[in-house]
Order: sequence, then C-alpha cells, then structure tokens
Amino acid sequence: MKTSEELKSIFKTIVVSVQEKAKQSEAPIFYFENGKRIRQEPNGDRFVQIIDSNGEKVDYKI
Repeated sequence: MKTSEELKSIFKTIVVSVQEKAKQSEAPIFYFENGKRIRQEPNGDRFVQIIDSNGEKVDYKI
C-alpha cells in the first residue's frame, strides 16, 4: 500500500502531465478550487465560472 506522501507525489505527476497535454492540444483545463469551478486556458489565464440568475454561464477572470 502507498503512503500518503507517495500518493501526493503520484497525483502531482498526473496533474502536471494532464496540464502539459492540454496545453499542447490548446485545450482548456477545468477543475474545482475552494468549491468554485475554474477554467484555465492554455496561455495560463484563469476564469471562475458561475451560473447567473438567468441560468447563463458567466466567466470572470481571476
């Protein structure tokens, strides 16, 4: 069984790999951070995504 530190290291390696592949294919990455949905563009720009009162998706640059 893997230790907590080994699992964290494996997870970090996976995250870096996914980020590199997304950047190469010019695709954004979507993830949750502090309970908020984040979209990160290949150029590094990050946006928080919310649903407004009309049910429309709105992105705010962070």
